[in-house]
Amino acid sequence: MRKYVILSLSAIGSFLLFELACLAFSNIQAAAAKSNDLNNLKQIGIAFNNYNDALGKLPLASIPLEYETVEKRLSWAVSLTPFLECGSPYSEFNRNEPWDSEHNLPHVQSPYRPFRCPSLSTRSPATACAGAPFSGRRVVKKSEEMAPPWSSSYVAISGIGPQSPFLPLDDRDCGALGHERQVPIQEITDGASNTILVMETGQQQGSWAAAHLPTLRWIDVETTPQVGEGGPFGRIHGDWFWAAKGSRTFAAAVLADGSGKVFTSSISSATLKALVTIAGDDRPGSDW
Repeated sequence: MRKYVILSLSAIGSFLLFELACLAFSNIQAAAAKSNDLNNLKQIGIAFNNYNDALGKLPLASIPLEYETVEKRLSWAVSLTPFLECGSPYSEFNRNEPWDSEHNLPHVQSPYRPFRCPSLSTRSPATACAGAPFSGRRVVKKSEEMAPPWSSSYVAISGIGPQSPFLPLDDRDCGALGHERQVPIQEITDGASNTILVMETGQQQGSWAAAHLPTLRWIDVETTPQVGEGGPFGRIHGDWFWAAKGSRTFAAAVLADGSGKVFTSSISSATLKALVTIAGDDRPGSDW
């Protein structure tokens, strides 16, 4: 009996040591994922600021295209590529054609590293149906699909509600990017350090080069939580097994001043609302 007790205690001890090792490894992996994600987004933030310095204002959410809806346009990300230190495919696109034209489609379906979360692998599933309407809430398929390698992990934020991409600059609900408005960073009245330009999402809905839903989202203030499981922003970073051992779900973001920020499920809708509008005359809460 004594022998079996000793063996049982030994097995329990080994299991506890294994769990502690898993947790430690998960925390290390999570820290690395946050650092890599923020590096990507800071590069995007620098590009936004360089664009603003060169052209006097932030880019449109989509490249204008006569006689076509915004869903057919090329995205703000294409406009930003000449300002990214990763080689620019800008000249390869025909900006006078839809994103899915015979000429543009091969480039639209080409991966571009700055717009993809570094912790994503080919095994990482998308957490939304490709092409599904975006309501401001997370949409999860029963059978999750793999995210194509050209999918964008990052989306610009247009403000509050589904009409925000089309609001004029003087509307309190508009964010920094819209299809028909451009704002200089220095004229963001809520402050560049209090305004989110781009945020990470697990909803892989399309290419980094396609406009509107693949690369642009808005805040639904009724959604809780905004970040994490059940929310429209954030993703589990890294391998699913190790992620289960620690806190690995977060959303990285870049602000208009070029700084990076990591959000978790503790962020309230009220604070996020304050952070995505450019002239809402409100301030983030204590969870900021």
